[in-house]
Amino acid sequence: MLPEGKKPGHPPVWTRRQLIDGIRFRTRTGVPWRDVSERYGPWGRVYDLFRHWSCRSGWVCHEAPEPMMPMAIVADFRRRSARDDHAR
Repeated sequence: MLPEGKKPGHPPVWTRRQLIDGIRFRTRTGVPWRDVSERYGPWGRVYDLFRHWSCRSGWVCHEAPEPMMPMAIVADFRRRSARDDHAR
């Protein structure tokens, strides 16, 4: 019979819609994650949400690009792979 309290923790600073729009902007334009506009939230938070969803909810992970992935993501994966190969 106690009244329901508020959810624990801090309220979100960035709306989920802003972060999703940041993911959509990044995949549409192919810009590096660090170049995602601040109006979508901090680039790191946008990337974290993308990575979380890509590996947990059926989106394709960066480790294994699929033919159905947006071309910008495939190109980003290939650039990173080439950079990692040169670092070894």
